[in-house]
Amino acid sequence: MTENEIYKYYSSKNPNNGKKIDFSQVIKIDNGVKKILLPSWISNSSKDSYYPIKIFAAKLKREYSITSQIYYDIVILGLSSPKDRPKCPCGNYTKFIGIFYGYRTYCNSECMYKFRETNEMFRTYNLGGKAKLGLHHSEETKRKISNSQKGKKKFHVVSEETRRKLSKANKGRKITWKDKQREAALRRIEKDPERALINIKSKRGRKGYYKPNKSQKEMRYLSSWELKFMKMCDLSKDVVEIDSANAIPYTYSGKDRLYIPDFKLTLNNKQIIIVEIKPKNLVNDPIVIAKRITAKKYCRKNNFKYITLTEIELFKRIHGSFSIFDYIV
Repeated sequence: MTENEIYKYYSSKNPNNGKKIDFSQVIKIDNGVKKILLPSWISNSSKDSYYPIKIFAAKLKREYSITSQIYYDIVILGLSSPKDRPKCPCGNYTKFIGIFYGYRTYCNSECMYKFRETNEMFRTYNLGGKAKLGLHHSEETKRKISNSQKGKKKFHVVSEETRRKLSKANKGRKITWKDKQREAALRRIEKDPERALINIKSKRGRKGYYKPNKSQKEMRYLSSWELKFMKMCDLSKDVVEIDSANAIPYTYSGKDRLYIPDFKLTLNNKQIIIVEIKPKNLVNDPIVIAKRITAKKYCRKNNFKYITLTEIELFKRIHGSFSIFDYIV
């Protein structure tokens, strides 16, 4: 179903359609564990159910094709269409943060500073009775501040004698974890400058959505590596379809958890591949190993293949030579 069809289907079953409810009505704490309500009109069961937060979103998406945002829109806000989502005073849609936090008030920081002066909280709240939050200084105040700063040194200059004293005082001091991290980073750069440059350029902190040509839906990526991999699959003749993988339950440190691999690929020989994108330095991490072992068991049971790709396969390959068959064992 499309997003509009999902809204139409579930909002017609919602007894509170068009009415906003308090978030406290859909959450409860059971033995110290926060659980979220799954209404009976969504699950088609005889009674309401509650599920822990860690598995709630995965269960919604896997069994009912509902994301956390759609759940919040329909159940909490009582919306019947994605067009009714909250908007910034400027008219743009605001960003959804999560089930616990809902939507942002403004679409960006520029609108926040522009419109918050009309907000009662910012209009009445003051800092020590001196200046109202969100209001600019007057021209007279700016001149007073400028005149008071004239002649003052903007930076503290340390003399050579003070530098020697500090150096002597720091001799024999305990090395902190930050020092160790810095030294390890310098060693990595000296050992392999090319890889260090690749890691800097890759910017693993990037997140967003991308619609691959070989997928029927928009895919979420959590790093630029995952985005690059989807684009590589679009260009590869070996890959027929790109999809998101199902959640795989596993146990680590005595706790039940869920592992959601990055991608599920269908190849031109009808073979299904589960792919995990992982940095080389995390491949042998204990929790990553636990996920990998469980995923391989799951793949053997379903006649799938499981592979892990690192920056070595993604970046240090000959241009145009990528083939997924090279990494299937």
